[in-house]
Amino acid sequence: MREEIDDLRKEKVIFDGVYAKLEKELNAKRKNIAHIIEAANMAYEERDQVQDRLANIKFKNDKE
Repeated sequence: MREEIDDLRKEKVIFDGVYAKLEKELNAKRKNIAHIIEAANMAYEERDQVQDRLANIKFKNDKE
């Protein structure tokens, strides 16, 4: 019985290590995703601004 308990304790230590590593990787990936989403949102905003400028330029050219 003692041997089985010791084995289970060793397995728990290994499991906890693997779990902590996976949790750390998950948090890193979440941060990376957040940065990517932020960059994409900024790109969309820039695109919209450029499209507005282009529309204004076309309007001015048509007016002239």
